[in-house]
Amino acid sequence: MMPEDQIKRSKFWDVQHHAEGILLQLIWLSDSPRELLSQIKPQWFMSPFARRVHEITKHLLDAGENLSLVLAHAKMDFEDYSKLFLESEESISVSQFHSCIKIIAENYMNDTIRLLAKELVETKNLALIEQIRSVALDNSVSRKEPVRLQDAVFDVIGKFETGRQKTAYLSGFPALDEATLGFRPGELYTFGARPGVGKTAIMCQMAYNIASTANTVLFVTAEMNTEDIVALRIMPIHTGIPVRDFRTARIKDLLPTIKSKFFSLAEKKIWLYDHSYPGLDDIRFAIDQTKPNIVMIDYLQILNAPRSETRRLEVSNLVLGIKTIAKEFGVSIILLAQLNRETDKRLGPPVMADLVETGTIEAASDFVALAWEPKPKNKEEIAQRNSSNYKPIHVTIGKNRHGLRKKFVLELSKDTTAVRQATNSPEGEETDLLENLDLG
Repeated sequence: MMPEDQIKRSKFWDVQHHAEGILLQLIWLSDSPRELLSQIKPQWFMSPFARRVHEITKHLLDAGENLSLVLAHAKMDFEDYSKLFLESEESISVSQFHSCIKIIAENYMNDTIRLLAKELVETKNLALIEQIRSVALDNSVSRKEPVRLQDAVFDVIGKFETGRQKTAYLSGFPALDEATLGFRPGELYTFGARPGVGKTAIMCQMAYNIASTANTVLFVTAEMNTEDIVALRIMPIHTGIPVRDFRTARIKDLLPTIKSKFFSLAEKKIWLYDHSYPGLDDIRFAIDQTKPNIVMIDYLQILNAPRSETRRLEVSNLVLGIKTIAKEFGVSIILLAQLNRETDKRLGPPVMADLVETGTIEAASDFVALAWEPKPKNKEEIAQRNSSNYKPIHVTIGKNRHGLRKKFVLELSKDTTAVRQATNSPEGEETDLLENLDLG
């Protein structure tokens, strides 16, 4: 027998998914689908089916297509098409039902509204619409009551005593972990760098390190495909086999070594989401599917941004959307971002203003680190770097909401792309405490 809370959850999903299907059906059968779609928040959809159909619908409308059952049959999987048009009940008109379904979507966590919505769907009794509106106004699920300080303090102490405080995830780089005290759920960590510095390699190494401590990592990659992430980043890090060997015929001779290390690599809970142009909906979908502790996104400027009047505003909305996702799902998000070309014209380190296209990155992020490779000062330094198996990556922490801003050096293996903290800066450099403490 199912537990009571599981039964309630099951009933909730039935009603919620039914409502999602009706909402999408209304769009496809409407004379003004673009107008209806513009009023919908993608995060309403909790079922993979509805998210797929919503993405297809938006893509077709953006491409100027006129929605029809023929077009739906051509563009959707038969299973999705059947759920949307063949298995659903006859719906009432858009003019009567659309305003109601919006309220259902925005208030689906309210028990009273769920029951009224279910009755409305089953009976088509339009008098229930006013009841739903009334409940939504009286018991808005978005309303959050103020909390007294003494109650909040008591709750925090209780969490400390029982070990229920927020978990922090360590990167494996001592200087970075000392500065952040670990990546915390609900927070956004941005790493900026110019192309070729090694920001993807740093992220892959952190994903490997974090997954090695039994945590689940979701790696959203818009720049490299899954095969390249595995063969040219993760497997060289794990096996110690140089990247160049994975690109040549010699890899066949090394297959026994690779296979012998397969099971220890397979134990690491790393999910790869390879998408050529992922948007906020795609990231939400991937998080919902994989339930990660930490999400890594590579990288900001090639994500699918919500349309806006200017590119700057698009990127700003994208960053704010990513920060909202971190809080919504209670995950730590590490976001890679490009720095502008002005960085290449200077000899010194990058500054926060070098983050491409928007100041919202700095404002929305809880932490910002800028990675760079100093230019060699002379021929001797050039020769030394060329002969070394490691490439230095200098990191400057420009913003740290919960700690010190500091500088440290990482080293990237030219053979395997593995990244480690440089031995000459084991703890990172920091100057005056008041100068480097972020009070923002």
